[in-house]
Amino acid sequence: TSTSGRVQRALEACVDLSRLCLGGDGVAKCWGLRAKSTCLALDGGLLDATLASAVAALATLRLPRLEEIDALSPTDREALAERALAASDTMACDDTDGGKGAPLPRRVPFRCVPACVSLALYKGHLLVDPTREEEALASAHVAAVLTSTKEAEKVEGQGETQEFLLVEATADGKRAPRVGGEVMHRCLA
Repeated sequence: TSTSGRVQRALEACVDLSRLCLGGDGVAKCWGLRAKSTCLALDGGLLDATLASAVAALATLRLPRLEEIDALSPTDREALAERALAASDTMACDDTDGGKGAPLPRRVPFRCVPACVSLALYKGHLLVDPTREEEALASAHVAAVLTSTKEAEKVEGQGETQEFLLVEATADGKRAPRVGGEVMHRCLA
């Protein structure tokens, strides 16, 4: 899959998507968030850098207060439009959903903050954060996103349990669907 697909899977596992829903009234409304990363110089570690930039962007994002316009009278709509224009330079967040009392997240609600690590195996040596050339020469490459979610696979080592979501693995130039826990234990221990 593409880098954007891998980043999306990692973020979906780490962001509490249910807290991005707005209002109730039997109508499902929620925030739709998109992040775009641009790589200026590719020297390996594309997934690591892309995930880090997406997490940084979403962690600093502030969600604005929303009000249901359809339910307002024409006078209230005009007042709302004037307030929005006046506050457009300093958009502030509010803790309530249109005065209905339902809390809105002020920031994107992360359950955990993912951290990606890329590893490559070259002639029996484990390379952390390999360059593009090292990735091309490696006999195996693993990119794992460390999380703390229940869906993640567990790796035991050094008396503690680490959880991770496997994002990508290759062996001898061929994409491998999964890497066993013993390999990840060797890589992450």
